[in-house]
Amino acid sequence: ANEACAVIRGSHDHVVSVERNGKPCHAISFQEEEVGEIYERVKGMDYRTLIEFVKTMNVAEYPILQQSMDMNMRFAGKAMEDLPNLEMGKVMEKHEDSRADEKRLPSRIQHITAVVVEARMRGLDFPVMACAGSGNQGLVATIPVVETAKATKAPHEYLLRALALSYLTTIYIKSYTGLLSPICGCGLAAAVGAGCGIVYLMGGDIEQIEAQINNMVGTMAGMICDGAKSGCSLKALMAVGLAVDSAYLSLENVRIPETEGIMGKGILEPLSNLQRIIEVGMPTMDSVIVELMEAKGPKG
Repeated sequence: ANEACAVIRGSHDHVVSVERNGKPCHAISFQEEEVGEIYERVKGMDYRTLIEFVKTMNVAEYPILQQSMDMNMRFAGKAMEDLPNLEMGKVMEKHEDSRADEKRLPSRIQHITAVVVEARMRGLDFPVMACAGSGNQGLVATIPVVETAKATKAPHEYLLRALALSYLTTIYIKSYTGLLSPICGCGLAAAVGAGCGIVYLMGGDIEQIEAQINNMVGTMAGMICDGAKSGCSLKALMAVGLAVDSAYLSLENVRIPETEGIMGKGILEPLSNLQRIIEVGMPTMDSVIVELMEAKGPKG
């Protein structure tokens, strides 16, 4: 029988070597730079620098934006075709109107995102573009922005810039929370990124984009991660719904005051506070979640 061996280092998806029957597979390429180093570099940046980059970059030099949108929206199309096999998505489809207008935007985004995440968690065999190491995060960071652009009839280049902001914000937040953590990456990173992309699409300025981060972090901080499963679709549904509602608040300059809860000045203090909660307050909780999952044992 053939045997294969793969070695990861630094993070769960950083493969450094693959062997088949004891021989290296030279056709496989690997990252030269440690993933942790990349995130530390992002973490050291001023978030406003990322916003300015999004506003001024030549989108033609970043074809991955179009590729990501195309790949993830193709997956969304396949997921909608697979509705008869989805439990949650099938029910939501009964109550959803497919019109893509701005008044119905929150429920439309919730519906599509939940269907797509459920389809992926149930094994739909079609590729997606990940963001910050997660396919679900890639979907959640993409679909709400694209659907908002459709509803508002935003120019295509503007959509690509909004997607860039969504992805960069997701990566920026993950540099604080960690790639694998006891909190939900879709809720606390990807949906926040999508919300920032939505604010950008709707003409929001830097302060309003930062308000979006604060509002969502202050609201979603308690959402835990208890593994990849079909129930992730409901977490995604709740998170992207909040992303749209919070965007409307942020555009009216409504934000959670810095004196409340885990909030603070700008976005650096809230994200640093979130990081402290994860690193200091949650290690025991993480272990308990894993124990509960392991205790279930293999099914059937």
